[in-house]
Amino acid sequence: MSGASIPSFLRTHLPPADSVATTPTAARAYRSLAFSTPEGYRPLELDLFVPEGAVAPAPTVVWIHGGGFMFGSRRHLPVEWPAGIVFQALIDAGLAVASIDYRHADEAPFPAQLHDAKAAIRYLRAYAGDLGIDAERIGVWGESAGGQLASLVGLVHGDPGLEGREGVIDGSSAVTAVVDFYGVSDLDSLGSLVDTMPARIRAAILAAGRDVRDSREVLLAGSPLSDARTAASPTAHVRADAPPFLIVHGDADVLVPFQQSEKLAEALERSGASVQLVRVPGAGHVFGGADPRPPIASAVEFLRKRLLPEQEPEAPGAVPAASGASEAPDFRRMPIAEAVRWLAENGEPADPRPDIDTASLVRRFPRLGMVQTTDLRIDGPHGRAVPARVYRDPSAAASGRALVWVHGGAFIGGHLDMPEANWVALELAARGIPVLSMDYVKCHGDTHFPEPTDEVRAAFAYAVANAEELFGVRPDAVLLGGASAGGNLTAGATAQLQDAGRAVPAGLVLVYPVVHPNGPEASSAVDPTSPHGGLALNFAGSAEALADPHAFAALGRVDGFPPTLIVVCEKDGLRPSGEAFAAQLDAAGVAVDLRREAGADHGHINEPADPTALPTVGSIAAWIARAR
Repeated sequence: MSGASIPSFLRTHLPPADSVATTPTAARAYRSLAFSTPEGYRPLELDLFVPEGAVAPAPTVVWIHGGGFMFGSRRHLPVEWPAGIVFQALIDAGLAVASIDYRHADEAPFPAQLHDAKAAIRYLRAYAGDLGIDAERIGVWGESAGGQLASLVGLVHGDPGLEGREGVIDGSSAVTAVVDFYGVSDLDSLGSLVDTMPARIRAAILAAGRDVRDSREVLLAGSPLSDARTAASPTAHVRADAPPFLIVHGDADVLVPFQQSEKLAEALERSGASVQLVRVPGAGHVFGGADPRPPIASAVEFLRKRLLPEQEPEAPGAVPAASGASEAPDFRRMPIAEAVRWLAENGEPADPRPDIDTASLVRRFPRLGMVQTTDLRIDGPHGRAVPARVYRDPSAAASGRALVWVHGGAFIGGHLDMPEANWVALELAARGIPVLSMDYVKCHGDTHFPEPTDEVRAAFAYAVANAEELFGVRPDAVLLGGASAGGNLTAGATAQLQDAGRAVPAGLVLVYPVVHPNGPEASSAVDPTSPHGGLALNFAGSAEALADPHAFAALGRVDGFPPTLIVVCEKDGLRPSGEAFAAQLDAAGVAVDLRREAGADHGHINEPADPTALPTVGSIAAWIARAR
């Protein structure tokens, strides 16, 4: 459990705001669908969210809440997790999500809960055409008691006593994939929950005026099954043709020991079924004591890969690049001067990844299919046109904000079709944030600072002057942002505007930015023989320019900066630069939000398949929407 004084399952009421917070954006909602009306019980309902703009029926994930079979609701995730994170992450991945209720143990004994979960799946399959979902591609994901049910849903097949006859009777309750978060797998191997319950939880239960009971025994008491304990244990139903499983569990969980997940994973492996077991070090129940976002992101990616159909790979040349160079060297192993010279002579090579062009991205993330793009060429301050592309989704709920976005590339590479530019802009536009994504001159040959920074400032000025026409927003609602080198350029352009006494952007978004000459040490001391030092000097053009606060914004005053979001990555060697800049802004009285992306490395939003990428893009969208 987390360090909360009262566990989430002991809350005596649920505030209205909780339901609002768990409603995903960019989704079509079907609320309170009565999938089963068991005789003598309340109607059982589900909430279904389908990605907006889906160009084909969406695969669906059935979410089963936890709560020890005694508590919980389809509308509430664990209070220890960011509000709505599961539902939003699934929608962002192009997957529909159906969150279901089921009868609690005091309402009906096992197998009523399994009957209810299977009835929900049959209902979704029966009405798939009306709901815009794919009847053949349904996965299931649950946490705690819901994880145990999810495993049973995936493993129990063809047993009339466990399938039940609730709701829609005809049709299959089979699923394509299963995610089990820290669910019980073998009831026979567990001791009494009353005996193993941590003292603070026992005290919280008593303080709430409730009895200390073993919910597992309540679940089984009065069951019509002769061996309900075995029937409720997923390990008893393991079969070779089981759907693929992902099992995730914290190894410090005292409510459901990690060994429960080990038992299920071992049984599935022995049977020949596909299973992945992920240990979360130091995490308790509901991943208490750890960041829940990486496990959730890994689950979403697991489900996406198994529910969204794989596309035929496209030729690498389908991804536009600055040139047709086919044989590119490994730039990571080249001296900086040699890499710059090669790029200046040959142009940027084609990206070999087969699935990052717009068509592939739309197939993978159907909600992006409604985004409209327009290519522009903006008059630049140094006699060159600045390439740009406007992204706008007329079907998305307007946020009232827009963003000028600048990709990275170490000041020597990058272009408008790389995912860090194109995919990020598509995702933001689909969330109601129009984007002008811009390219800029690279630091090759005699081209150095301030030329790329000046081009960013020119593109921002163009966006502000044409905000109504381009984005449908006021000129003072345009933000500026960038990643890596793009973060440097946007911070530098903001410093230029500040120092010139001109209007700064409505907000600033910096993703793994490099705002110091020495990024790894967040300092101005540069070793020109190091890779980072060589790139900084190549950008600045001279030792004198390395000290220019418009080249590296952390070297100057920042008290006139707008509200700023800074995203840094746990595994990024350049993280100190962003963290130090956040502290500098805060000390200057600037409203700043620092987000540390656990498990992520530099460049992660240039990899749409990276499980940490979508949460970052989602957090950027949420921050922009509320920035004022």
